[in-house]
Amino acid sequence: MVLATEMTKHFEHLNRFVSVISQPPVDENKDSSSSQRILFHEATAKKLSSAENRTLIRRMLIKCADVSNPARPLPLCIEWATRIADEYCQQTDDERPKDFRL
Repeated sequence: MVLATEMTKHFEHLNRFVSVISQPPVDENKDSSSSQRILFHEATAKKLSSAENRTLIRRMLIKCADVSNPARPLPLCIEWATRIADEYCQQTDDERPKDFRL
């Protein structure tokens, strides 16, 4: 799930998400009666609740949280940028003695 933040996969995740979300589960050009709209919403909920699509939605939520930091007030942005940089450096320090590829 953490790999959802990997920017080399950004467009792969985004295109997949857009593809899944934009596919209508039923023909939207049909009668837009109340019962048709209910069927549309039920079909949409069913489609999005599949295990694969729930994982995709989680990845997109993580991605949104990851890239939203610059939109925060500057003191919070700086605080969280510092925290993530410290965490990255600590992880690198922890992996170096284990001969992980850095």
